[in-house]
Amino acid sequence: MTSEPEWGWLIVLYLFLAGLGAGAFVFAAAAALRDPAAYRRLGAWGAYLAPWPVAVGTGFLLLDLGRPFAAFWLFSRWRLASPMSWGVWLLTLFILLALAHGYLWLPERLRPRSPARPLRLRRRLAQVGIPLGLGVAVYTALLLGAAMRPLWQSPLLAPVFLVSAVSTGVASLMTLGSLGPAARAGGWNQAEKHLLLRWDAALIATEIFLVALLVLYGLMGPAPVEASVAAWLAGPLAPLFWVGLVLAGLAAPLALEWGELRGIRLPRAAARWLPALSGTLVLVGGLVLRYLVVYGGQRVGWWG
Repeated sequence: MTSEPEWGWLIVLYLFLAGLGAGAFVFAAAAALRDPAAYRRLGAWGAYLAPWPVAVGTGFLLLDLGRPFAAFWLFSRWRLASPMSWGVWLLTLFILLALAHGYLWLPERLRPRSPARPLRLRRRLAQVGIPLGLGVAVYTALLLGAAMRPLWQSPLLAPVFLVSAVSTGVASLMTLGSLGPAARAGGWNQAEKHLLLRWDAALIATEIFLVALLVLYGLMGPAPVEASVAAWLAGPLAPLFWVGLVLAGLAAPLALEWGELRGIRLPRAAARWLPALSGTLVLVGGLVLRYLVVYGGQRVGWWG
């Protein structure tokens, strides 16, 4: 039996934006920690980007609750067993840490006040922020799991959302380096570009595998889960699944990035725009994935 959706676009946008911001932080911070000289620009622009999508997405989450100031109530009435209570603290801590981390990446002339050892503090914030960012990415799935919809109880949902979050974070950085202010500042150097392409291709391949497992889990699982997945494969959500996610969001960018990594020669203009095109397709796929999970999961009723 089809169920009326209670969670809509605001939740879809929260899941997408929170994952993107957290993924961008995790990837850029890890790269800068690994080799600060080679990945300096990547670390800086990842730090500048990371807090804003998470903050906007959290705003969408609170708007969906119908009480934009509900966060203050959740702070004052923290409950150990409440995923929402854990989530509001996790999101707030991450946003504050990411803002401080981004501030420390600013040029000195734009930092009127700075700690005595900014580089050391920046490194410490990155080390703490990476597990926090991973927590934010996983929490997007745990929030759905707290609602007793059959599809959302899948143990595969958290790894799917985690991998997709880092992939969309990497894709946003690829696009930023080709089209955004990072491009006007010189774009990525060859090492940064290669790192982005290599990791995003690996993440997309992993996501394809996990989405396939999620589909198999649905087809072999209880009838309500099967009904949700059937809506993706041959039902009203099939065009979005096959065209928006599988073709445009996964297969096409993987092919583009694999070709670039294999050294397939393209005209200079095409090679210049390829990272932006690939990154944009990955972002579209990440948004479509969350739409499919949210709306597909609500096509059947609650457990129990």
